[in-house]
Amino acid sequence: MHKLSSTLISQLRDSLQSERDQFAAFVNVLEQEQDILKRGDTEALPKNVDIKDQLAERLGALAMQRNALLQQLGFPADRPGIEAFCANLPAEKYFATLWAEIIALATRAKEINRVSGALVDLRMHFNSQVLGALQGNPSSSSVYGPDGQTRPHNLGRLNDSA
Repeated sequence: MHKLSSTLISQLRDSLQSERDQFAAFVNVLEQEQDILKRGDTEALPKNVDIKDQLAERLGALAMQRNALLQQLGFPADRPGIEAFCANLPAEKYFATLWAEIIALATRAKEINRVSGALVDLRMHFNSQVLGALQGNPSSSSVYGPDGQTRPHNLGRLNDSA
């Protein structure tokens, strides 16, 4: 392992701070996206997706920068490298704290993304049922009976020639 350069260590600290800040912004945008999905505000989605894509690109660039700095310091890339770096400098607790914050934010982002995916699936299922009902497809159309259970709704094709 090379002698740890104070300049590289400083650059790694700055890079991790930027990565944490970008991850916090990314989580914020994911939370906004989830609110948009809950409201069904399809007009707001494209702008949100653009912002999310830009942040994801920045996060990718920051991860590459972090990995390059770790390798210059003589450590492997990604999680094993930053964990080895932190273990090598136990007096520098700030690095371990930054890394823990990044991991927590990444975990939060993953969970928000999972829930948002479920919301999209639910909305698609609902839209499919509505479309089936409008087309008179009894197999895709169902209503709730008095007992709360779903039962086929056999209206046939809607007559739109009023």
